[in-house]
Amino acid sequence: MTDSPLTTSLWSHQQAGLEYLRANPRALLGFDMGTGKTLTTIARIAELPRGSNVLIVCPLAVIPTWPAEFEKHVNRMAWPYQILPCLRGTGKKKADRVIELFRTAPLHHSKIIVVNYETARAAGMEKTLLGVDWDLVVFDESHKVKSASGKSSKFCAKLRAPMRLALTGTPMPHSPLDIFGQARAIGLGTFGKSYFLFRARYAVFDPKPIYRAGKVVPGAKTVVGFKNLDRFKQRLATFMIQVKAEDVLDLPDKRDVEVPVELTAKERRAYNSMERSLIAEVQDGTIAAGNALGKLLKLAQMTGGYCLDEDGDTLHVGDSKRSALKEILDGLPPDEPVVVFARFRSDIRAVHEVCAELERESCELSGVENNLEQWKEGKGNVIVVQIQSGGAGIDLTRACKAVYYSVSFSMGDYDQSRARIHRPGQERKVTYFHLAA
Repeated sequence: MTDSPLTTSLWSHQQAGLEYLRANPRALLGFDMGTGKTLTTIARIAELPRGSNVLIVCPLAVIPTWPAEFEKHVNRMAWPYQILPCLRGTGKKKADRVIELFRTAPLHHSKIIVVNYETARAAGMEKTLLGVDWDLVVFDESHKVKSASGKSSKFCAKLRAPMRLALTGTPMPHSPLDIFGQARAIGLGTFGKSYFLFRARYAVFDPKPIYRAGKVVPGAKTVVGFKNLDRFKQRLATFMIQVKAEDVLDLPDKRDVEVPVELTAKERRAYNSMERSLIAEVQDGTIAAGNALGKLLKLAQMTGGYCLDEDGDTLHVGDSKRSALKEILDGLPPDEPVVVFARFRSDIRAVHEVCAELERESCELSGVENNLEQWKEGKGNVIVVQIQSGGAGIDLTRACKAVYYSVSFSMGDYDQSRARIHRPGQERKVTYFHLAA
């Protein structure tokens, strides 16, 4: 469109996605992570009339991304908007800020509310959001509402909006049954209204009953396979457009994606105290730095959520960066190989813990462990690499996705780490995710 307020040119696959969204007001944008589904969605939002009401529901760690992306890609003079990221405070306080924005924003300004799934259905906020006639609702990382019995999926289905978009790089992370909750959230009855009928139509069950505490669980069944998949794919194709990174010709061979990490109030207090006075009080003890160089080290540790006190004990500061990593990994297919670069032992432990929570087997390459060969042979899909470890000969081309959890101050270490993935032998386009607190 010639009068578009967008300040960024779209790639050809993003333009195709935008045209699909224009033709399909209720759709699932199944773009691989790193292929630009956020910008494609922003392009569609910015085509709405001035004064529109837009709700974006997403994981907590993703909230800061949306205001940053709007600021980067949309000309406010051409399409005036006010965006409210609901990050801090109780559900009631966040709801009050939403109400205040609607009360004070000029009529010709579009109102964009960004809220995480848990807060959206919290006391105070739920009633506020359900009381608005939204022009467009976006469900970012919509695999979060894949559970048909989940509260978030049921809540999302209740929102009032003629246009509803679901965004995810992993529409079916575990099985075709993951689609039902997402289709319901965007208001489509493509697969019917009953999950049990849907499951019976497409799943194959183990005939043996399921026992709990020695008793048969009524209605519980174990899925052992799937059927009628041709019919399933035909129906899915009526509302989903999918883009795989390896199929996109206009993507660069390598690209960097900054992932903003919003520190909690507790983390910010500790960080700011260390920055000002070389000492920080946290719940478990005191963190002190002897000089400016020590301060830089402590500040880097603290953004990862852990730091050493004067006795060498590890103190817990917070989990913001850990949560951001979890969202990235959860948004990738379970079988996608990933490299996570980290600097500190506490960061490496946090990465392993996140992988365990997501039931992803993780390997390690560091000064303590070397599981590189096992990872290259397919044992586990995530390898956490201490960024100072290894040399130019290390080959990590099994993965085309890398996350920088934390980095050192050495440009040489950083350049070497990038070259371990983007090098001869790499047959896919590479994406580097940088967690920036």
